[in-house]
Amino acid sequence: VQGGGPGMKLRDVLFDGAGFIPDIGSLQAWLEVAWAAGFDVVGAESLGGKVQGSRKWIGTTEAASVLRYFGAQAQIVDFMGKALPAPAATFVRLADGNACHTNVACDLCERCPIVGVRYKSLSVPNFDLCDRCASTPEALTKGPYDKIGEPAPAESAAAGSSGKPAGAGAPQAPPLHWPLINWVWNYFTGQHEPTRHMGLPGTSAAAGAAAAGQQVHVTGLPPLYFQHEGHSRTIIGIERRPASAAGSG
Repeated sequence: VQGGGPGMKLRDVLFDGAGFIPDIGSLQAWLEVAWAAGFDVVGAESLGGKVQGSRKWIGTTEAASVLRYFGAQAQIVDFMGKALPAPAATFVRLADGNACHTNVACDLCERCPIVGVRYKSLSVPNFDLCDRCASTPEALTKGPYDKIGEPAPAESAAAGSSGKPAGAGAPQAPPLHWPLINWVWNYFTGQHEPTRHMGLPGTSAAAGAAAAGQQVHVTGLPPLYFQHEGHSRTIIGIERRPASAAGSG
């Protein structure tokens, strides 16, 4: 999600120009106001039209709805990627044989990462539980579950004790994250034409500055709201290391 528009200062328009970020309850209230104004009707219906005071998960479309309500030209870019070859590729095997599901949080206790067996709901999208929470009464309403990362046999555990991704010795497909990384690089270096206008006057020269070896270039482009499974992050810039440094550890 990107915000902004020609000549627009987000601080002056967001949250009626309050100049600060509201608390969670107020953000939830603003989302309901955006829904009432007709933004993201489908999303509002899927969440029952009410989130204030609840622990409902919200994501990219909800953030975009609030930004658009205040006049920001928020754009959503979706990186689909191909399905992973097998569930085993989604975790690393620790030295004790347990699976560590990197960047996956339990939707009940919020433990992150999940260590041990990951229970991925087959009936509720993006709903995961740890081994402890999978036996609770609340978990019964979200099943059935796909169990990922069950304890490995002794020989497999020993082979995976280095902490490398399961199946690391098999031929690997091109990294799924490369299209995302390339897009973010083009965005912050001013090479993404649809969003170049949102930065400071010198933004269009960012690519040339990067090519010339300039170490830091300030663009003034709005940050990116990045949503992935179980989490969201704010991307405020991007760094590229020389090939010699990237492999040095």
